Amino acid sequence: MSLCSAHTPGETIVGTAPVEQAYLILELAKPWAKKIKAEGVIEAFKPLLKGGAAKDVKLLATPRIDWLPLCQRPWALLIRWFRGQALIQELDANPAAVQEALKGPPSGGPMPLYLVCTHGSRDRCCGTLGFPVYRKLLENSARRTLQVSHLGGHRYAPVVLALPEWRFFGHMDSVSCLSLDQTLEQGSPYLPGYRGQGRLPEQVQPVEAELWSRFGSALERVRPRQISDREVTVEAAFTDGSRRMFRAEMGTHQLSGYKSCSDADEGKKTKTFELPKLLRLKELTSTQAH
Repeated sequence: MSLCSAHTPGETIVGTAPVEQAYLILELAKPWAKKIKAEGVIEAFKPLLKGGAAKDVKLLATPRIDWLPLCQRPWALLIRWFRGQALIQELDANPAAVQEALKGPPSGGPMPLYLVCTHGSRDRCCGTLGFPVYRKLLENSARRTLQVSHLGGHRYAPVVLALPEWRFFGHMDSVSCLSLDQTLEQGSPYLPGYRGQGRLPEQVQPVEAELWSRFGSALERVRPRQISDREVTVEAAFTDGSRRMFRAEMGTHQLSGYKSCSDADEGKKTKTFELPKLLRLKELTSTQAH
């Protein structure tokens, strides 16, 4: 299928979630440039993000963090992973405050939050398709919702990151995003448009998706134990305190399309993307696990 992200392909896109260690969200008014790192308050953070504890932090912009006081601007959110969920820390938007926060373990709370990419100057579909999804979630979801700059994978736009689960979804629209929200609110897995859990390597993401499908909210987290080209072994932790080992036989499948809408506009050729595919999943006995 040779389409830009304005069209929704039928194939699964599990295994495409971007893998990041942390996110730093800074308030920056729109319109955004294609690359945000030289703009406004973000310029001051460039030295910090080049090394040390912040080198693996993904930088995002948002026009406004609505729930924080207007009289104390600008704000920042630092999002880090701790024991199976994202913790969101609210900070003053200055490098010293962020650097101090990064010296310690993740803090803050597991705030229910959606991040929706609306970075239209980066990719047309993120703006034209992402913004209606952002508005629909903002107006209808019990979760807080922010529009943000480039999350990754704009060929799967509109892209939504659900926190504290750290799960990515793509090819959303104003109807499917509400189904997503209602399903997650019920504690059930939502697989249409699921890209994967962004705290896991791409090859492990289809395994987590299958376990989430089977066990729903009883699944607390998945940890990779062994990864090879054709086999993945994971440990699954459950909310009742139990831990179980699973071994997956892996293959691949291919998607063809444009990397972004600009490639289609400029007459560039489509590309083929190879994604991991779960072939078989087997639970291991304690003997097999060792």
